[in-house]
Amino acid sequence: MDVEKINSSNALFGEITRGMNAASVMVACVSDEYTKSENCNLEFRFAHVSLRLPIVKAVVGTGDEWRNHEIGFLGGAYPEVNFQYENEKAFSKLLKNVKLAVEKSRDKKKKKE
Repeated sequence: MDVEKINSSNALFGEITRGMNAASVMVACVSDEYTKSENCNLEFRFAHVSLRLPIVKAVVGTGDEWRNHEIGFLGGAYPEVNFQYENEKAFSKLLKNVKLAVEKSRDKKKKKE
């Protein structure tokens, strides 16, 4: 979907950048396919390197080759929730990790002020 929209208009990059700058946390739905998308890699790098956003990884798809990719390396310390297998607690675990990341992000901003 991002490839279709980006190919038709570079305005999407601006929208993504504005959204990420306003975000307190990024939920990255990582998969083998995710690592094959240059747009996804760029977005992950921007969140991690430039914005230093907390990231929560939601692992989707069926493979685990993404772990041997730059995304796996950069995202190694971030919390991870696995959605590859049936797991009734995955959504609540993801929400818990997002809430924790938002709280830490707010605390960090308050300390800067």
